Amino acid sequence: MFRFLLVGIFIFILVLIGGGVHGSQSAQYEFAYSENLDLKFEFNIYDGVFFEKEVLQSIREAKSHVELFLFSFASPSVYKLLNEKMDEGLTVDLYVDRGFLIEFEDEEFVEHENFNLHVIDNLRMENQSIYMHHKFVLIDQRTLFWSSNNLSWYQDVFDPGFFIEIKNLLLIDFLNVELERLRRGQTGISKLRVGSYNPFLADLQFADEFLELWTSPGFKSFSFKNRLIELIDSAEESLDVMSWMITDEDVFRAFLRAKRRGVDVKFIIDDYSLRQSESVFERVVSSGFEYRLDTSLQQGVVQDLFVDEYNAYFHFHSLIVDDKILVNGTNNWSFAGFLLNDELILVTDDDFAVGRFSEVFDFYWQKFL
Repeated sequence: MFRFLLVGIFIFILVLIGGGVHGSQSAQYEFAYSENLDLKFEFNIYDGVFFEKEVLQSIREAKSHVELFLFSFASPSVYKLLNEKMDEGLTVDLYVDRGFLIEFEDEEFVEHENFNLHVIDNLRMENQSIYMHHKFVLIDQRTLFWSSNNLSWYQDVFDPGFFIEIKNLLLIDFLNVELERLRRGQTGISKLRVGSYNPFLADLQFADEFLELWTSPGFKSFSFKNRLIELIDSAEESLDVMSWMITDEDVFRAFLRAKRRGVDVKFIIDDYSLRQSESVFERVVSSGFEYRLDTSLQQGVVQDLFVDEYNAYFHFHSLIVDDKILVNGTNNWSFAGFLLNDELILVTDDDFAVGRFSEVFDFYWQKFL
């Protein structure tokens, strides 16, 4: 209780004094913290450490409450364990996007007195869906998992992505700001109607490192898109990109500017997305950028599943700037990813975080020769 009171006092003071380091657009919360980030970064294909397995272990140790905020949920193992834990008194809240809601076969699970299903039904725009695109699992308010992949066995096995285990309680407090919006039904573009909403959620100092937390949707004049372009334009030596999809023209032009001023720009991109008409990846290729395709992943899926319609996703949305700054999130760099969906993005110069993603980039750069 004292920790929450202390955080609240500091946040109140910082909101009063205002400020910010990115021009006139400052973070909703700014906070200096003397300890390190204390984040655990894992990568399913690179490390062989699977999101589902780690979540299962934490659920086994859960004492009172598990909340799942998921774009899609298709994990029979997690479903079975949650059922067992609810019989022992655990409370489970599942927030899932309506567009990807999977009906549960076991009616007893849905009707269990300790289970609460919250279907996120975002407003739809003409020819444009809006998604609750988060992948969070929060256990007893003390452990938070955040991933690019959904909680599903097949994404763990076939779709390269990341997950982060967060036990830093202060950081969980800040991320709870976004989760509380979902609990209150403030999702998608309905967030923009809330006067206090700010897509630049937090600007944090941990020891000698910084970490920014951004959410979507943003405003046209103030969103993570602006920050991403600012970081691309700041590059002096290198830009390493791992991306499932980029459709935003302004972001592509920022990469072109970087290339023209001599920055070494490399892309690892998804072969499925390369073929999509709205993607910028064909122009990445035709403009002479260095790139790699994830085609070898698809070959493995066909061999293992004996199907030809499943294309493995290279499920990253990350950028490393000059080997010093990491950008990583759940959002495609697109109109919907910046301005419509519920998303989370972090920006940090933490040496460990940058180093881990650099290792993964180098691994796939060689793998996809």
